[in-house]
Amino acid sequence: MILQKKYILLLLALLLIGSGITIQIIQRPHPYYITLAQTRMSADMIPHYIAKQNNYFKQNNVDINIKTCSNKTMEQVLAEGESDIAVMELANFLQAMHKHPEWTAFAPATARKSSFILTKEKIEGFEWKDMKNKAIIGQPPGSTAGVLLEAALRENELAPYRSVAVFYNIPQDLHVGAFKTGCSTYLQAPGTAASRLKTEGTAHIATSLTKEKLPAYIYVTSSKFLSNYSEAVQGFTNSIYKSFLFIKHNPDSIKDYVDIDIHVINNYCQYKIWPTEPIIKEEEVQNFMDMMVQAGELSSPININCINNKFAVKSMKNVKYKPEQ
Repeated sequence: MILQKKYILLLLALLLIGSGITIQIIQRPHPYYITLAQTRMSADMIPHYIAKQNNYFKQNNVDINIKTCSNKTMEQVLAEGESDIAVMELANFLQAMHKHPEWTAFAPATARKSSFILTKEKIEGFEWKDMKNKAIIGQPPGSTAGVLLEAALRENELAPYRSVAVFYNIPQDLHVGAFKTGCSTYLQAPGTAASRLKTEGTAHIATSLTKEKLPAYIYVTSSKFLSNYSEAVQGFTNSIYKSFLFIKHNPDSIKDYVDIDIHVINNYCQYKIWPTEPIIKEEEVQNFMDMMVQAGELSSPININCINNKFAVKSMKNVKYKPEQ
């Protein structure tokens, strides 16, 4: 039976060729297999999850594997070659550049840092001067959120550690408990914790650090990968940008893609944490770099050539998104 089918197909092919009709076999290119590393799943990571579930990566010939590495830093994962691309905090990336000048950031995952100042009692008309001679439980000093807090205090003429006591030595998982028991007047918390505590009624948002626009989380790879697999990086960037557009036009649908509390998603939408374009603004990175130097978290400024926007620029020219009716 199989031989008969082969003879029939061969005969048909000969007849078609004899009649002047040519047969063209179109082969799809093999997809680029990319491993993307993240420290944990959070609202900051939503863009690449939406891109995966909506098949944006597949549409751009990319087969993506999202890998969560909670026991390692993204610097370790990327340096050890365990992933092709890593989602890194901007502060960690800039600190790592002295050791890894071959790394490049080519797209943002967020447009702001989701960081809030909480109080136990609701405060109407919060002013930074209210924090004088008070205490706050802060995020780690070398983190993006920690640098932003110190910069905000200095901007409002409050000297960190002198005018305001900043507690950094409390383990992350004990922050909320310490705050509730009266260890401090204020708590610096990410959007996830801030939304949860606000919903519970145990804390109130006094102010946010989201007014400072900066790519708090960025997609990073090596210059070698960027050069050898430029089409893969372009496909990845196209997919992320399309995800940004989906988020912009479909904020109410985000909850259908990830298992994250709706209050957190609403918080991110309200404060415009997710980007609307894939460009990393060099002036924003430079501004944050200056904050890090002033805070003593960076010995000297990094060459801004570590930012590569050519893939983002091409994405903005070529990627089209038609909002669902």
